[in-house]
Amino acid sequence: MEIITLTSLRGKIFKIFDKISETGEPILVKRKGKLIKIELIHQEKVTEKLFNQPFKKKAVNGNSDDLIDFKSWEWNEKV
Repeated sequence: MEIITLTSLRGKIFKIFDKISETGEPILVKRKGKLIKIELIHQEKVTEKLFNQPFKKKAVNGNSDDLIDFKSWEWNEKV
C-alpha cells in the first residue's frame, strides 16, 4: 500500500483518485503523524445484498413436503 503526504495528494489528487478507481488498491495519506486511508467502496447490487443476508435455519416448522400442495388462499369470484 502506497503512503503519500497530504502535499503530494493535493498536487496529484485527480491522478491518485483515478489510480485508486482503476486498481482498487487503497492509498494511505500521512497527516500530522497519522495515516488516513483512501479506498474504493464497491457498491453491491440488490441481488448481492439479498444473497449476502444470513439464512434463517428451520424457517419451515414441520414437513417441507407438505408445502407442495399448500394453498394460502383460493380464488373466489364473488363480487
